[in-house]
Amino acid sequence: MIAETSYVYPPYKVLYSKAMRILIVTPLYPPDTAETAQYVKELAKRLSDQHKVTVVLYGHLPEELSNVETCCVDKRKPIVMRLFSFFKTLLRELRKHDMLYIINGRSVEVPVFFATKLRRIPHVFLPFDTTAPLTSFGRTLQQTSSKDISYANLSLIRPEVLPFEEYPAEAFKRYEEDWKKHLESLV
Repeated sequence: MIAETSYVYPPYKVLYSKAMRILIVTPLYPPDTAETAQYVKELAKRLSDQHKVTVVLYGHLPEELSNVETCCVDKRKPIVMRLFSFFKTLLRELRKHDMLYIINGRSVEVPVFFATKLRRIPHVFLPFDTTAPLTSFGRTLQQTSSKDISYANLSLIRPEVLPFEEYPAEAFKRYEEDWKKHLESLV
């Protein structure tokens, strides 16, 4: 199969065919209720339509999605053990994947920084939580990212369906178009 898309990651070039093996690392994932957790779930679900998707996360009993594999690191462990366990899980999974998506968060940035130093892989840094200050590790990951992603103009807020009101077809159409544009910017 001839590669259609290429991502440049210093110091070499990697070519990909249409279907990729994508690894997403995140500090939050459902059943967590934060907006970041919902975004990661929706991202994994939509990417899994065309790609093999695995999510490495902190959690105990993550919500399951069809065609999405999850690798959990128990967040109830002491912090040093939790970070080291996340690092080991990440190293193992990086061997099997073509692309890494990093959702920002201090508990993710440190192990990902060191794992990407050992296993060079193209990555995209997604600064979804704009209220969390970036660590120096996060800034370095963002600077070496294969793509520059900005959420300044991104509106992925799902329309609310209220009883006894007309179905908001236009709002859902806009929502789907926003996700399509967003996915095109990522892959």
